[in-house]
Amino acid sequence: MLTPEQKKTVAEWMKDAGWLYCTDGSCWRKEGYMTQRVAFSLTDAGLVVAELVKRGKEREFFYSSVIGYSDICTVDNVVWLFTTDNGEATNFFKALYEYLKEGK
Repeated sequence: MLTPEQKKTVAEWMKDAGWLYCTDGSCWRKEGYMTQRVAFSLTDAGLVVAELVKRGKEREFFYSSVIGYSDICTVDNVVWLFTTDNGEATNFFKALYEYLKEGK
């Protein structure tokens, strides 16, 4: 499970993509005329990957998160990154939080 600080950090980084962190600890994203709750699921991880690609940071994030897990990049590393816990892509978002905390 992600902490409120982790969710807030990710939402602030994704604000250009329409994400908003609320004081009650929830996180929302605006898509056109619709507003949807961010569940920090694999779907949301996909939106983050799209933003990473847009900013040219996808390789840097991937290598920093995979190398943080193991010195060798294997299929297991990728599986670990995208494993869910009760619907949350916890490993992915925790890795993103650590990446952002490093000032990337």
